[in-house]
Amino acid sequence: MNELSPIEAACGGPSLATLRRYDTGELAPADAARVQAHVDGCEACQAVLGDFSAERTAVRLEVPFSAIEARLPGGRALAKLRRFSLYLALPLIGAAAALFLVPRRTTNGEAPAIRRKGARLDYFVKTPAGVRPGNQFAGLRPGDRIRFRYDAERMKYVLIVGVDPDGKVSAYAASGDRSMRSAGPGLNLVPSAVTLDADPQPERVFALFSNEPIAVDEIVPAAKDALHEAHGDVTRVKHLPLARDVEQATVLLRRAP
Repeated sequence: MNELSPIEAACGGPSLATLRRYDTGELAPADAARVQAHVDGCEACQAVLGDFSAERTAVRLEVPFSAIEARLPGGRALAKLRRFSLYLALPLIGAAAALFLVPRRTTNGEAPAIRRKGARLDYFVKTPAGVRPGNQFAGLRPGDRIRFRYDAERMKYVLIVGVDPDGKVSAYAASGDRSMRSAGPGLNLVPSAVTLDADPQPERVFALFSNEPIAVDEIVPAAKDALHEAHGDVTRVKHLPLARDVEQATVLLRRAP
């Protein structure tokens, strides 16, 4: 397989075209196994595969496929729907290619997601201009709607909370006052979106993955301790000091100037 040369790969691994075919299940089993072996140890390629998934999710969030299909006549509906969804995805595919060929950093200099082991957290932003992956935004504005996405891997529960510079903890994905049951391995959207208020401060968001539920109240002292260690700078808080066996992933939400 010639495409395992680093012609398009910033990491020296599979090309973008090879990753695309791997993502869609078009590679032969032996070639897919070689790509998988590389991806398992390469965060850059894992991020590219995440962008491919983001393309599909962004299209689904922006365009209700059921509504489109209902308007298409006869037996040609499915074929037309497929062509239409591909047309919508083309700009997003180009964006993913551009992200793959340059260092993956947001405008604030931080990677779009910090992961521990296999846990993952990222998000999408819906504005009047449409839906985009969160790592493409220079800054968020009041009224923007954010929908988080996570991968809990083998953990049974997930709790997503935000921590502001004052140490206030807000629950963004929970079941009542504690962790919600994970939807299972793989990337999953949380059930509902969050609308940003007018607070101009940055916010650190954590996804906490565990095999037993965690109460939101348990996070408050850990957040205050982490802020104290970071001298009050929430942008430097990248881990919450919890006594439990908890895997963590985090993203930083910055507001537009």
